[in-house]
Amino acid sequence: MLVVNHAHSSEQSLAEVTVEELDRAWAVNARAPVLLAQRSTPARSTRDGPRWSCGKGSRSASRRSVGHTRRYRPGTCLASIHRQRLDHRSGDRRRGRFPPLTGQTQTPDRLDAAHAGQAVYTRSFLSVYDAVVYGFNSPVLWRCPKERVIAHYDANVSARHLDIGVATGALLDTCRFPVAAPELTLMDLNPNSLAAASARLARYAPRTHRANVLEDWHLEPGTYDSVAMTHLLHCLPGPMSAKGVAFAHAHRALAPGGTLFGATILGKGVPISPLARAFLALSNARGILDNRDDDPASLDRALAAIFPTRTVTIHGTVALFTAHKPR
Repeated sequence: MLVVNHAHSSEQSLAEVTVEELDRAWAVNARAPVLLAQRSTPARSTRDGPRWSCGKGSRSASRRSVGHTRRYRPGTCLASIHRQRLDHRSGDRRRGRFPPLTGQTQTPDRLDAAHAGQAVYTRSFLSVYDAVVYGFNSPVLWRCPKERVIAHYDANVSARHLDIGVATGALLDTCRFPVAAPELTLMDLNPNSLAAASARLARYAPRTHRANVLEDWHLEPGTYDSVAMTHLLHCLPGPMSAKGVAFAHAHRALAPGGTLFGATILGKGVPISPLARAFLALSNARGILDNRDDDPASLDRALAAIFPTRTVTIHGTVALFTAHKPR
């Protein structure tokens, strides 16, 4: 349960919540069970286990162990705490935390801008991702069905392929590779997505690589004949000119003659239905998407800065793009 600030009105909008408030709320929710246990004093033993009282005037509750999670109640007296980032906590076996993958980037801070776009990809969301994204969002909101994106894969995917922003791996699971046993690398910042996609594509024995697409990928230059960024750019922070650094990294990873391709949802310069516009506004306000100013022209300029040969095709609200590295 996330508690932002009890002093604020319940009508406080999401846009009014400050970074400092989120910072404090994250610290309280992450440390509340431990702090409650530290401040508790045993009153008497019962048949069900020790009974604990927490803070002056608070109600007692049975607890079988100190580590048992207790719901935080407004008014409970908590000690002052200092923020602890994920990468500052010792140990990896904590609820909601994955151990870092060998030789790959560490877990981003929860207030980092790049984290918001991928944080929604929890195990529970990934379990319904295909139904939500490909069953409703793509055909109804964005008017670019899954079949159109798969056709884009079929036309550009190669035997040595790097896929970035893999989600559940549904597109790679359906597309037609030019060979029976492609060399496939899956790259994502979210470990849940890497786990789900690699399990789904186990028949290809894919390599998984955890990295931030806006930073150094730590991959061997000139390795891949194709690189895909599908439904990725609209999640990255900043204007399209800032997102273009991902194109430079892709150019470095591609072999001569290789192809970069992908799809991204645009925020302007294309027909957008009222329902889609409302969804975009909400997603941008929550930090899940950052594509208010993304349009075909800015995408083409960002590609042109790295790839002289490129194409951008609009299908509904989605831009399908390809770019080729010279031989």
